[in-house]
Amino acid sequence: NISQSEMDLLTREKTKKEQQLEEARQSLERVAQSYKEETGRAKELLRTVPQNEKRVDEQQNKLDNLIREEKTLSVRLSDNKTKFSEAKSALNAASTRSRLLEGLLREKN
Repeated sequence: NISQSEMDLLTREKTKKEQQLEEARQSLERVAQSYKEETGRAKELLRTVPQNEKRVDEQQNKLDNLIREEKTLSVRLSDNKTKFSEAKSALNAASTRSRLLEGLLREKN
């Protein structure tokens, strides 16, 4: 009976170890699958890096061009504002002279 008890105990331990081994195998399979998927994603990302770098460079060039254009337009706007202000002042001065001359002509007549 003791031998049977020892046999039962060993059988339970063997079953327990087999279950642990099966769980370890399943865990290893999940880890291997996950590794495979992550490796695939990493390879895809690495494959797209040069293309993305090129797009970043293109966008940076566009941005640089737009900044230069904005500066040019800003200078032109400032120049046009100055010219407008000068023209407005000249028009006001001419209008004042014209009214003065009209007034003088009326007095003379």
